[in-house]
Amino acid sequence: MPQSLLALAAIGIVTFLTLHQSRHAILTQKEKVDIEATTMATQVGIDRLNEMRRLAFDEATKGDRNASLLELSNLLPLSSDPEHLFDSFPRRREAHSSLPDVAFDDLDDFDAITYTVPKTSLLDTLQFSIDSVVGYVQDNGSGTASAVATSLKKVVIRVTALGIQPTVSVTLSQLYSCGTRCVW
Repeated sequence: MPQSLLALAAIGIVTFLTLHQSRHAILTQKEKVDIEATTMATQVGIDRLNEMRRLAFDEATKGDRNASLLELSNLLPLSSDPEHLFDSFPRRREAHSSLPDVAFDDLDDFDAITYTVPKTSLLDTLQFSIDSVVGYVQDNGSGTASAVATSLKKVVIRVTALGIQPTVSVTLSQLYSCGTRCVW
């Protein structure tokens, strides 16, 4: 009888250790997947910001020096709190809904839009959702929101990996300067 109890206790201990080791292996694998998804999301965001760097600052900077700055009133101020930057999405979309079709040829055209892009890794292709907001910021380079037009715009994008639980999300921002073309 004591040998049976000892054998039962040994089986219990081995089972506990095996389950603990399996749990640790699963958590380690999940952590690796999260790190990989975060790295991929960061790369998608950097690629998007680099593509936007090639765009015109505004309608007036695309070629005609006498063109009016048509979109000055269409950009809502950005929230100064990074946690609430994307809370204004519905209002921003509504503000842009009355505009004619956008050509996505200047920074303002990317305010309050969401789109998805695929990114291929070694084994799989993940889909990433990109939300972007654009707004004027103070000329002192602090990144503080401005309610009036300035020669600096801040683009903030949030890249979210789709199909991964819990959600992996990365937020990136960059300042863009109008340079000598903006005169107001």
